[in-house]
Amino acid sequence: MDEGRQYAARLEDADVPVSLCVYAGMIHEFLGMGNMVAEAGEACARIAGELARRMRA
Repeated sequence: MDEGRQYAARLEDADVPVSLCVYAGMIHEFLGMGNMVAEAGEACARIAGELARRMRA
């Protein structure tokens, strides 16, 4: 996850809006496991909300 944090920091340094949310213990593909992993639904909703918010900005 260090790479993700570093990437987010570099985006912020370049004045690019960024939102980082870490789901500890999840594998990379957990978003596609909505029927097996409860956090997947939460993460997908968070992503959709963030995209919608930024598209309205």
